[in-house]
Amino acid sequence: MEYIPGTYNEINLAESIGNPNYINIANSTLYNFYMRYLLQKVFSVFDWDIPKTWNKEYLQYCLTVYGYVGVMDWPELGVIYQQGRVFGHDMYYQPSHLIVTNPYIEARYTGNYSIITEYRNNKIELPISAGPVIGECMLLKFTPNYCGILDIINTFAVEMTLIHMGVDINVMQSKDPKVFAATNKAASDAFKKAMDAAMSGETQIVMDKSLFNDDGTPNFYEFNKDLHSTYIGDKLLDALRTVENRFDSMIGLSNTNISKRGNMTIAEVTANEDEVNALPLVWADCLKRSSDLIKSRYNIDFSITLKGDINEKSNINSTGPVSVGSDII
Repeated sequence: MEYIPGTYNEINLAESIGNPNYINIANSTLYNFYMRYLLQKVFSVFDWDIPKTWNKEYLQYCLTVYGYVGVMDWPELGVIYQQGRVFGHDMYYQPSHLIVTNPYIEARYTGNYSIITEYRNNKIELPISAGPVIGECMLLKFTPNYCGILDIINTFAVEMTLIHMGVDINVMQSKDPKVFAATNKAASDAFKKAMDAAMSGETQIVMDKSLFNDDGTPNFYEFNKDLHSTYIGDKLLDALRTVENRFDSMIGLSNTNISKRGNMTIAEVTANEDEVNALPLVWADCLKRSSDLIKSRYNIDFSITLKGDINEKSNINSTGPVSVGSDII
């Protein structure tokens, strides 16, 4: 999966959930486009106020793809974060340790870290086979299940890629080819000559008499005269917008999440507000709780918060039709 910093675990999880084995769109340019596009939409939902010594872009990808990072205090570098893998468990079956294996850091900082939580400040012993514990860390969490949201991104990227492919195919198939049935080679050649003249922009074209019967009736037949009935590109583009609206609703971006129809009321248009807020509130709660603990323990200041107040509801209580310009929704 190009451009997405996920390990084989995340990639295989996303692919096996979203792609039937007979649909091979992974690693296509179009699929990667939608993966990057949707991931960056998630980034736009939050305000990222982080220390200058932290790389913002890597943090964004780690949190959304993996669901967490470990934050630790190193003597030479201060408080930094590292992507790692959690393992072990405590009395609540939450991960107890984080293993960091970054080839670009000193070997003494590579290894197992004991995870400190709000309810547990003591170290949990590891089996000898797991290696020694070299330090402590706290987790900055994006999701409560330590899995990230790559599965959500992948599901919608697959849908949008398939619809986009359908648009391209339908547009190609809906071009206006002139297909005729001719009775003989002379008529066929006459057709080709006439079509070449028409496509080159000539305004007057003389038809060969071989194209007509003795009684003046044409001796050819034109196929597929009603191209409009086979063109569904506009419907597919509407479907693409519907899928994107569903994704926007899931990540907290405001949208009507409806198809325009007559006599829509404001109550109906805003009916999905709670749905729009559902997952972002879970993510924001995870980020706030974990960041508050990290700030308290390591005496640093940072915040990752939702942009604006997504809990703010519309103060319009009318149930009448919604006017948009001269239109009624």
